[in-house]
Amino acid sequence: MSWTEDQKKQAIEAYKAGNPTPENSTELIKEIADDMEQSPNGLRMILVQAGVYVKKDVAATSTDKK
Repeated sequence: MSWTEDQKKQAIEAYKAGNPTPENSTELIKEIADDMEQSPNGLRMILVQAGVYVKKDVAATSTDKK
């Protein structure tokens, strides 16, 4: 299903209202996408394009072996 401009605005506002953090961003996206009957990846793409996506932090472990 394609996104309308109104749906994009609604999704962005819902994401911002959820106070996204690196820890809850993925769950928040899934919840909003399910509510809007859209895919989480499609929603993530819209949030990235809007400049509001909070990326999950990668593990703080290092693979450097000295």
